Amino acid sequence: MIPEEKGEDDDITMKPKADEKKVDVTKPEISKGPAKEPEYDFQDLKLKFNNLMITLYRHKKENLNISGAYNKIFRTPKVQADETQWKTALESAILYLFCSPYDHEANLMLQQFKAHKMVIMR
Repeated sequence: MIPEEKGEDDDITMKPKADEKKVDVTKPEISKGPAKEPEYDFQDLKLKFNNLMITLYRHKKENLNISGAYNKIFRTPKVQADETQWKTALESAILYLFCSPYDHEANLMLQQFKAHKMVIMR
């Protein structure tokens, strides 16, 4: 590449030489070994973040957002593995959903709960 000056400005653009060509080369990443677990698992941070958001939403009295935060906690694989934790998170999410004003977003969240395999609504 040859630097080309643009008159009064100090901007310099790179001009390709006649014999240089632009080529995009991508290297496929293929793992030849067994699948490995990810090095970092952010589930604990997600749980802590959502618990802090619940505290904030309680202060603001935003029940639908509290329900959404509990829903995120409920859908975390770590919580799904422990029956007492997912039941508590699910109960809290549904209770705060029912305490929130009914609108389109609340209806969508209710439909998501109805579609989940662990929720039995009568």
